[in-house]
Amino acid sequence: LIFDDIYLHTTIASLDREMLRAFRRAGGRHMFVGLESGSERVRLEMGKPGGKELSNSEILRRTAMCREEGIELGVFLIVGWPGETEVDARDTEALVEAIAPTDIQTSVLKIYPGTALCGRAVREGRIRDEDWLDPECAFFTYVRGEELVAAQQRAQSLEERFQTHCIRKPFESQGDRYAL
Repeated sequence: LIFDDIYLHTTIASLDREMLRAFRRAGGRHMFVGLESGSERVRLEMGKPGGKELSNSEILRRTAMCREEGIELGVFLIVGWPGETEVDARDTEALVEAIAPTDIQTSVLKIYPGTALCGRAVREGRIRDEDWLDPECAFFTYVRGEELVAAQQRAQSLEERFQTHCIRKPFESQGDRYAL
């Protein structure tokens, strides 16, 4: 069995030279990491792996290792975190620009039952516990109304801006092989 390419979804906290080299030896060429935000404050509130030790400068060091090892790097971002400010948004844009990913995917923050964020949303009156019983509701966003529209526009804007800013085009399918 031969793999032309292996994609990996992982955390930035797991990136180290040994892991990246093993990934390349196994045929890996492209990975996505959950950056979520360029704001250190927001990432701490999210409880991202790495905690305080994973500063923006450490993220830049670890993502640079990907390029050094010949790995294309994509990032996942989340917008609409409670209390996210314009400064947080600018921090995210600056960090993504510095990382120069090959791909970017954004989404508006969603609430899932049983999580701390769900408990917070219930306490704040954003959702009710019984809302989860409604079969029409596949998921809930934390923000609603005008906040939701603004978060959706920001997500779209980030993707549009950085899809054209990426250092290379993302992999494109060519039959059963992938090429840059």
